[in-house]
Amino acid sequence: MKRFIFSVLTIGLILGLSGCSSSPKDSLQSSVDEYKECTINWDAECIAKFSDPSLVKLSGGINKFSKNLEKDMKKAKDSMNISIKINDIGKISQNNNILKSNIIMTQTMEILDEKMQEVLGKKMEQKDSMIAISTDDGKNWYFTNKASQALTKELQGMQ
Repeated sequence: MKRFIFSVLTIGLILGLSGCSSSPKDSLQSSVDEYKECTINWDAECIAKFSDPSLVKLSGGINKFSKNLEKDMKKAKDSMNISIKINDIGKISQNNNILKSNIIMTQTMEILDEKMQEVLGKKMEQKDSMIAISTDDGKNWYFTNKASQALTKELQGMQ
């Protein structure tokens, strides 16, 4: 009986510790992976989940933001496939309660629309960066870039 209780306690301890082992870096890596899949699959709702909360709020909330994003992505979705390679996830820095990391990636777009191919070619490759931000000790991350930061400032100025 003692052996059984010890086994149950050991398993409980292992399971409990494995839940505690998630560091901001682990959480960031899994968020980057999920965001990448959202983008490759043109999943507006999922992308909205990882978008700058202030931009989402200024756009009328998560549902409106997702619907507008879905509309904007529809034409692109029909005219190209996208792949993303994460080149580097930078060191996480902290300023007060905000964690940040710079993500460097390469986006490859395979152009499907023949008219667009005449202008853009069959493939386009673009190196880009985004900033990962967490305000809850790395439990949740959202992603922003210079374009979305500029749009947020512009929308704030319109209010």
